[in-house]
Amino acid sequence: MKIQTPKTRMNYLSAFMGFVALFLVTIPAAAKKGAVIFVKLEGVVRVQEVKSQEFLPAADIVVGKAISEGYSIETDDQAKAILLFSNGTLTTLDGKAKMTIGDFEQSSFQATDEAVEDLAAEPSTSKTKLQLDYGDMFFKVKTLAANSSFEIDSPVGSAGIRGTAGEMTVTPQPGGGSTGGVNMIEGSVDYTDPSGNTINVGAGQGVNVQTDANGNQVGQTQMTDLPQEEVDMIEGQSDEASESAADTTLDAVDSALDQVNPEVDQPNIPNPTEDIGEDSTQEVLQESATIINEIFQDATINGDPIPEDRLFDRDRLFTNEFTVKMIGTAAEYSGNADIGDAIMNSVTASTLNEENSFIGDLADVLSGTNNLDILGSRNKAVGNLFNLNTDDFEAYLGKKVIIDTDRLSYYIYEGESHVTVTDTSAYKGYWRESDMSEYNHYEFVSFSTGEVIELEWDYEAESLVDIATGEEYSSEDTQLHAAMENKIVDLSERDTKIFAIASGVNMEIASDVTFSSRASTWDKEALAIGAANRLTIAEGKTIEYEGNYLGLGAKQTVELVEVTVKAQKGVGVGSLNDVKIENSVMEITSDSGGFGFFADNLLDIDGLTFAGGHIDYIYMEARTINLKDVHFPAGSSIDLYSELGPIDGKYPNFGSSITGRVNFISDVSYGDIENVMHDRDTFDQFGKNVEILKY
Repeated sequence: MKIQTPKTRMNYLSAFMGFVALFLVTIPAAAKKGAVIFVKLEGVVRVQEVKSQEFLPAADIVVGKAISEGYSIETDDQAKAILLFSNGTLTTLDGKAKMTIGDFEQSSFQATDEAVEDLAAEPSTSKTKLQLDYGDMFFKVKTLAANSSFEIDSPVGSAGIRGTAGEMTVTPQPGGGSTGGVNMIEGSVDYTDPSGNTINVGAGQGVNVQTDANGNQVGQTQMTDLPQEEVDMIEGQSDEASESAADTTLDAVDSALDQVNPEVDQPNIPNPTEDIGEDSTQEVLQESATIINEIFQDATINGDPIPEDRLFDRDRLFTNEFTVKMIGTAAEYSGNADIGDAIMNSVTASTLNEENSFIGDLADVLSGTNNLDILGSRNKAVGNLFNLNTDDFEAYLGKKVIIDTDRLSYYIYEGESHVTVTDTSAYKGYWRESDMSEYNHYEFVSFSTGEVIELEWDYEAESLVDIATGEEYSSEDTQLHAAMENKIVDLSERDTKIFAIASGVNMEIASDVTFSSRASTWDKEALAIGAANRLTIAEGKTIEYEGNYLGLGAKQTVELVEVTVKAQKGVGVGSLNDVKIENSVMEITSDSGGFGFFADNLLDIDGLTFAGGHIDYIYMEARTINLKDVHFPAGSSIDLYSELGPIDGKYPNFGSSITGRVNFISDVSYGDIENVMHDRDTFDQFGKNVEILKY
């Protein structure tokens, strides 16, 4: 019988990762939705918005019109659609085919009258992810910038492209499954087959694979040299696409970008000097400058009391009569003008107001901006977390934040007792026993130079002597000792429901660290540690929160190697890219609790132990989940969500990695470590509390 997971706990961990992501909306987002322009259409072509499932009217599917990410294009047997992407890519759907534009973002560029086809490379950085469901798709991709990406996914594999021309084919088979692959005439692609094997396919080569009805690969990937007639056919499609787009200029592409990124009408906002007066405006500007200066300074948490001037809550942000205009000014300054516009409109429309503490339907506000992807491709809602409002949050902010609570403590001996010394100005340094074999040799560390001086005891002089120089050191000079101690970060006075430690760029946890419990009485109170870019945790370290819930999150990949993470009731780890965990421990320190893991792309775990009290639940969600050496504890409820969900409505994939699936690669067990689930029979036997789901 499947153990029922407490829904609020599951929602909490998902929402918790969303809260960490909420801090990341301060990241400048210069990229906008890319535009996809119809440059040639023949026959019946249908365009459907994926989210609403609504089809565009025929009047919007004409040459010169544009769409963006989130749409699928479907062509009938005798139809053709040639599409020009605003980064210069050309794709052709010929015959019965269906393609979905999953992601397409592009940075701004200088609009000129130069033809897009004349460009050797894309005009600006871009990120593109397409899905070919079935049919033939021909592509001609311009050379990409270093930070750009272009990926085509399909039931028969995926192709990572840097600047090439070729064809991808997917042919559905009677009874289920597909055949197909990639054929190249220019450049090369990194092709990953459904079994997870990556092959470089060069010009004049093709690969072909077959899958069964469950999406599993049948047999080996076949690589062949393309026959000349195939090369000629692909070249013909490429030439036709180039001719269709020959007259399209960067000016026209820029207009298409405006079409898919409409400007928000500006509300009638009063001038701040008229609204609050000149003196108050000066106070607002001074407070703004102080806040910006503090946020954009590097910070270190070393165990000393957390400085109040680095703590931010709604009261601080809205004191001195901050106006809607100031929100817009600050957003524009930080590179988030579209967010500023959306928030200003929402305040004007009373969607965000003082009664709901200015949080309201924040997820809806962000959904119209270019920072929506920061909340994850599954659109994690953060606007209404357990009816929280902005008064329930407090944050410690910095640009780059380093957490290192290892520090030397100093003491002297008085008889047999240690007496702590806080003022070391009267001493030349401190001493420690030397690694030298002679018992009477010591190492003395100089405060002035940081050098280590080797000393020995001179019995005649009854003092310590520098071995190298013969200089004598009195007992007063050398009575100070030092020992390394790890200080607790004291959060006991912080009483909001959520307390965050957030960095605007990178965060590094360099030492073992313990955060004290807080004064919040909420049973779901939590500490969130998040980085707008990268979170780095030194190998072998332990992170413990003595309160209820602890969350670690970042926009870039989060990697835990031989790391232990502890909290009383639950731990969450999330990334808007990948999460990689190796030989690590997750532990609850109370009688019961659970764990949540979220990755927008890949959750890759190779060695993970769950420890502590009774583990009620373990929740994992990612486009692809790879598990090795993972032992789920007895009595716990396991929910594993992936893009494609279960095979045959129930099972993970076994023994290999398939994109979009939950993959039990090796040594995944439930209950006893011997209860390894390596095929369907053992999954049926041991995995009764393990559920494979599609998000």
